[in-house]
Amino acid sequence: MATTHPTHPVPRTAATRPAPRAANLAGLVVNLALLYLLEVRPGWRAVPFLSAEAGQVVPLVAAALWTGVVVEALAVLVHTGWFRALGDLATSVVGLVATLRVWDVFPFDLPAGWSVPVRVVLVLAVVGGVVGIVSALSRLLEGITPRPRG
Repeated sequence: MATTHPTHPVPRTAATRPAPRAANLAGLVVNLALLYLLEVRPGWRAVPFLSAEAGQVVPLVAAALWTGVVVEALAVLVHTGWFRALGDLATSVVGLVATLRVWDVFPFDLPAGWSVPVRVVLVLAVVGGVVGIVSALSRLLEGITPRPRG
């Protein structure tokens, strides 16, 4: 059951409450930190378990991180359910494309026995991406579909 706040006459539930700015800022900082580690220092070439083929997937991984940066930066300013759903849709789609490319190239130089666990993690990431897309589309359509009165 939703409750009202004295200064907020419209009932809000956990599902309709916008994400706090602190969470958006934290997401922004994490994405920027990961981009720095990926592109600047130490850079992806310094990671010992990545093969030379990693260069084929780094642009898509960077695109997924930049998508997160843009979405989180805008979400600090725009606190609506439809925007959050649109941002989640964008990040899920780009992340899924990057994950599928990582699966295809598999740019890892791993010790024996590690390929299967990494593939399992990639499958879980693909499933999560698909679920994220379906969820975001559902929330986006719910947010733009007029509701019957009465």
